[in-house]
Amino acid sequence: MHRFLIDPSDIQDGRVHFAEEISLQMKKVLRLRSGNEVVVFDGGGVDYQVRLEVVETKTSLGTVLSANDSHNEPGIFITLYQALIRSERYEYALQKGVETGISRFVPFTSERTEVSIPSQSKMGRWRRIIKEAAEQSGRSVVPQLSDPILFSNMIKNLNSVVLIPWEEEKNQSIRQILSKLRQDPGLDVTYIDLIIGPVGGFTSQEVLDAADYGATSVSLGKRILRSETAGIVAAVTVLYEFDDI
Repeated sequence: MHRFLIDPSDIQDGRVHFAEEISLQMKKVLRLRSGNEVVVFDGGGVDYQVRLEVVETKTSLGTVLSANDSHNEPGIFITLYQALIRSERYEYALQKGVETGISRFVPFTSERTEVSIPSQSKMGRWRRIIKEAAEQSGRSVVPQLSDPILFSNMIKNLNSVVLIPWEEEKNQSIRQILSKLRQDPGLDVTYIDLIIGPVGGFTSQEVLDAADYGATSVSLGKRILRSETAGIVAAVTVLYEFDDI
């Protein structure tokens, strides 16, 4: 069933007023008609089953049939600090990260970053990709996208559990570290940060600097992963180990 993100103010007295952008999509692209049912969500964790009453290109109207708390959001809030890489690869990481269950994305630049800071228009495009991926994958909360930041500033504002996958780490795997975290009853693992480097990876000094602020370097396995793939693999591993897929 088609899902649409709407503004909370668009739901009033059991009726849903669809904005022009969604109305045009329903009318011209999806060919929906009155009587069809869709699901809408406002980013607050509730899904609304809606029957369409009027479908026009400028505005559409629907009636709320039911409202149900969504249970699709992971219990662990994962922030993916993803180094800037080529735009199409970054967009892949955003889209698949949303589908995986990542809750927040933070672009950053580091010593080996080879691309420029994205423009506001590109950031807008990335937010649309996140929104559409949330609609498609059944998320009830749209993940956040923060403004780009410098690595040196980023590591000063991390949560208590921070993992930095690094291809030079040979002593501890991500699964070993997660197993230890699971066995520590006094540790709050509600928030977990993942830091993924650019093409070319992190320098040894950057990993040491991150460790000074509490980050733990981990291995993702025997094979070298692309930057846009590493964050997805790490996030899936975290959610799997905590039975939160």
